[in-house]
Amino acid sequence: MHVVSFPAAFFGIAGHPPHASSPRAQERLRWLNCWQALRQQGLSAGKASEVLGLPRSTLYRWQRQLNEYGLKGLEGKSRRPKHIRQPMWDPKLVDEILLGSGKSTLGG
Repeated sequence: MHVVSFPAAFFGIAGHPPHASSPRAQERLRWLNCWQALRQQGLSAGKASEVLGLPRSTLYRWQRQLNEYGLKGLEGKSRRPKHIRQPMWDPKLVDEILLGSGKSTLGG
């Protein structure tokens, strides 16, 4: 199957957004617009971020992601680890150690 998509410039000309963004991305874009408006009024980046109650580093990160990836950059990414360490002991051995001896070393 061959998927065809339009270039980004097409959506600007047609007046349609390239994809529907999530409420989270729209909220981040709103924060960025407010931050930029405060900076254009003469506030420093630090003071503007204090007024908004957001860390300056977060606003700069959102701005960079918006510049690099467009609205998709403001979408939340998964924070789940890619690799999860697996237990090295066999579950039977663990059961044997904990239950098999019949003795408890805790408060016994």
